[in-house]
Amino acid sequence: MVVLLIFNVLGILAALFCAHRSYRRYGRPVRALAAGVGGLLVLPLIVVVAVAAAAPRASRTG
Repeated sequence: MVVLLIFNVLGILAALFCAHRSYRRYGRPVRALAAGVGGLLVLPLIVVVAVAAAAPRASRTG
């Protein structure tokens, strides 16, 4: 449960960081919102790829 909480907090922080950086750079709220949504998607993607790469071959199906 704690791992999921930490994961969600890191995802929200990544979204806020991306949105804030985009707004400071371009000054457009819509673009900052899109960057924030993208920031929410980046962290889970990295974690899924890392877990898939680290899984032992015997546990993979197919």
